[in-house]
Amino acid sequence: MGIVMFFNKTRHTDLFGAGEYSDLYQLARDGDWTFEVLQEMVQESYSENGDGEWDEKDQYGLIGTNTGTAALVGSGIVSVMKDEKNEYQLTFYDDRLTTVYKSYLDLFKQDYVKVDGTYDNEPIFTSGNSLFYSSHVSKLAAMNGVSGFEIGVLPFPKYNSEQENYRTYVNRSEMLFVPMNADLDISATIIEYLNYLFLRDVVTMYWDESLASRFAVDPANTEMLELARSCVFEDFGLTYTSMLDYFYAQAGEKLMYGEDLTSWWEGVDTGVNDKLQALIEDYRELASKNY
Repeated sequence: MGIVMFFNKTRHTDLFGAGEYSDLYQLARDGDWTFEVLQEMVQESYSENGDGEWDEKDQYGLIGTNTGTAALVGSGIVSVMKDEKNEYQLTFYDDRLTTVYKSYLDLFKQDYVKVDGTYDNEPIFTSGNSLFYSSHVSKLAAMNGVSGFEIGVLPFPKYNSEQENYRTYVNRSEMLFVPMNADLDISATIIEYLNYLFLRDVVTMYWDESLASRFAVDPANTEMLELARSCVFEDFGLTYTSMLDYFYAQAGEKLMYGEDLTSWWEGVDTGVNDKLQALIEDYRELASKNY
């Protein structure tokens, strides 16, 4: 469920076969795959057929699923950090967030960009009507079978070249329920072991035997998938999203749908801070017990 950026290789070659954006893989290797590059390419790649309506007959620059949160994570936003007293503090809303938010908001509000929380946009990409598509890495397998062109893969772009690393957001939606009458100690041990086996065996087999070898097609895609995988960023606000009222995902949704960030944050800031402090206190209490 990691978010990556797919691109239409045929359309890319037609538009950027010569020039500084002719080799997107090398751009990513050099650390120069940034928001500014994405913005320029998206702006240069769209075309509307003249009927005044944006639909599957036109060429989009970018479509996407869960692109808002991916943009914030990919731009190096960190929601919780330690202060000089070694205490955890909410650092989500700052100058960097507002700068990144405005930049992506200006891009996302364009008619030739279509990003939201559904998969309804995917056929636009697989039919060849968008240069870029931001979505889950698992989509590569299904799209290779229906698109009439070769699909390239890139990590989600950095915000600028000063940002040290690419960052990948992993969309999480899984749930696990334990019956009320279960032995919680044994259940917890079993769950931890199952998680370990899943990570060691299932994820590794899926990645190595299916995604990176069979579906990547191009060795450069395999390289980019490994790059994205190595840059998965487990931000505190995403790891504990349910306990902190999903504020990070809410910000990503606001971004996709072109809503104001400041007024929304003024309404949730206090609540998120309170929940963060309560979560920290819960951990302190657990840490003080001798199990």
